This record gives sequence, C-alpha cells and structure tokens, in this order.
Amino acid sequence: MFGIPINTLLAWANSVYLISVAVAAISSVAIYQLSSISSAEKDRELDRYKTEAKTQISSAQTDSALAHKSSEKAKADAAIADAKAEDARLKQQELKNDNVKLETNLEKEKLSRLELEKAISPRYIEQDEFAENMRAFKGTKVKILSIADSEAWYLAGQIAFALNYAGWEILYTKKTLDETYFHNGVNVLIGDMPQFGTPNSSNRKEAFQALINQFNANNIFVQSRIPMQKSEALSPDTIEIRIGWKSLEYLTDRKANTFKNKTHGNLSYFNKK
Repeated sequence: MFGIPINTLLAWANSVYLISVAVAAISSVAIYQLSSISSAEKDRELDRYKTEAKTQISSAQTDSALAHKSSEKAKADAAIADAKAEDARLKQQELKNDNVKLETNLEKEKLSRLELEKAISPRYIEQDEFAENMRAFKGTKVKILSIADSEAWYLAGQIAFALNYAGWEILYTKKTLDETYFHNGVNVLIGDMPQFGTPNSSNRKEAFQALINQFNANNIFVQSRIPMQKSEALSPDTIEIRIGWKSLEYLTDRKANTFKNKTHGNLSYFNKK
C-alpha cells in the first residue's frame, strides 16, 4: 500500500495502538489522580465550611446569651427603677399629706387665735349707724349701768354717745361694784312688770326690740329680759342697759351648755348670729 510494505504498516499500526493504549492508561491515571485531588479539595472546603459554620453558630449563641443576659439585667434595672419611682411617689404623697395636715393645723391655730383675739378685744359699735337706726325712737328714756370694768365702761360710753346723738334721754350713765343682777354681755331690761304697776307701752317695746337688733348687728352679745325682782322694777317708759363682762363667745359653740352665769348659778343663753 502506497509503496510501503504491509509489514511496515502493521508495525506502525501496532505502535500507534500501543501508544494509544499507553496514552489512555496515562489519561485514566491522570483523571483518577485529578479526581482524587478534586475530591480532597472539596472535603477540605467542606470541613472549612463546617468549621466556620460552627464558629459562627457558637459566636451567635454567645451573642444571644449575652443579649439575653443584658435583657435580663435591663429588666432587673427597670424593676429597680420602678420600685424607686414608686417609693418616691409614696414619699411625695406622704409629704403632700403632711403639708395638708400642717396647713389644716395652721388654719385651725389661726382661727383659734382670731377667735381668741375677738374674745379679748374690746367691744365696739358703729356709733353713727347705731344712732341713725335708733333715731326713730328719740325721747326714749334710758339708763346705762356698767360693772366696774374698763372694757365694759368703754362700751357704755359708746352706747351713751350713740343714743344721745339719736335723741334718746339718757337718765344716767354710771358704773357699779354691785354685780348682783348682771349677766354676761349686754343686758337690756324693759319696765314691763304689770304686777308691780309698770305696764309697758307698745312704743317702748319697739324701741326695746330695735335696741336688741342693733346690738346683734354690731356683734355684741346681748340678753334681753324683764326685771326679775321688784327692786329692779323700771317705770313703763324707761329702758335699762346693763353692761356686764364680755362673754367668751369663742367658747360658746363648744360648751354653751356648761357655762354657768356668775350669779345665781343660772345657765347663760347666747344669741348666736
């Protein structure tokens, strides 16, 4: 063939075959080796991935534990803060209650002082207004009698001035040491004792009531009555004003039923406004 002996061609063919077989064998070995190397590399990559994954998981678990611990601490701190806030609120409320009690006590003390000042301060009347309201009964005869006390005598002078200015006839204004028929406060007597021949006129009764009203209007503790004894009898056209000790009005609301009159042991009664 092609001028080449057949034996030579067969030899070449055998050589090519053997080379092919050798190349195939070498290729197979190379493929095996390369496959082993690739598998080992993949195993190492997998192991590296697993290691990294474990590390990340462990780190995540650690972070989670720290976060949980931090959360618990935050809850505990919040609970402590709430407790302190509640304690502060309770103390503030207690302080507020104490302040209210203190203000209440101070107000009570203030009222007590005012009542005491009122009780011990001299009695006073608005003389111009008093006179104006009593002028309708000008000509009325009146006697003004005071115990021997400077405060009572001061009030007697005011009453005498106002009634004189109103046109009343002041029969006398005097003070006495005899307190036998004096009661607390101002006593107004009208000469209405028919059994002793001293019946009273309606005009005197109106003047008598107007006088009572004026004392009440000026916050003067007043008691009104008719004479109790013949020795007290007044003429039917005369009114008598007796000025006794100033009544302790600031105590009357507390013990009005326990205070006895200085004379005769009679209970004093109080005209409260």
